[in-house]
Amino acid sequence: MTSEIFQINWVTTSNFDPDKVSIQPVASGDSYDRCKILYQYNDSATSLRDLVVTVPKTPDAYITCRGVQKDFFSRGDTRIETNRYGAHFTLSGDNEHHLALYNVFEQVMTKIEQLTGTTVVFPVKDMEGYSILYTNLIHANDGRMFSSAYTADEQLDIIEVKQSIVRPAFLLSTLKKSAKETKIRVQISQMYVHKEIMNFPLAYRD
Repeated sequence: MTSEIFQINWVTTSNFDPDKVSIQPVASGDSYDRCKILYQYNDSATSLRDLVVTVPKTPDAYITCRGVQKDFFSRGDTRIETNRYGAHFTLSGDNEHHLALYNVFEQVMTKIEQLTGTTVVFPVKDMEGYSILYTNLIHANDGRMFSSAYTADEQLDIIEVKQSIVRPAFLLSTLKKSAKETKIRVQISQMYVHKEIMNFPLAYRD
């Protein structure tokens, strides 16, 4: 795994510092004002790069991914698929590592609010006892995929990843929806698949 696609910078929940977060406007051809969210990974000027956040390298911290699937939107009772892919993640309210990740997201939201003077919207839905994080894969309209997935032994086709326990690297960026509201987008940079969740209850439940 020496390909350039695997060479990324990231910060974990244990060493994240909100004071190292900044934003950089990106030229866009549509009506949205886009910004990169950057992070100063060390004292070098070249270390200012995209903010990528992950959890510690311990199975207790890994997160349930509900599987990669095509994004869709609803038109009345009709479900219409797009040419984009996404994945949902479950953050448990009983897991200290997941709570720490949620706290990092909150700190990023606060920082972006300070930098932009807007209300920040984050793609997470809070449920009773857990939260659902909504993410997108990084790929071009022509199908070229930039998000990657792998096990300890091999690279995977990320589109084929089913419900699994994973260590994901979340890349954060912003879309300014209006003068008063900024939307944070969360994308999958990389994803280590620890194990697939087999939905065969008679095989493992009494």
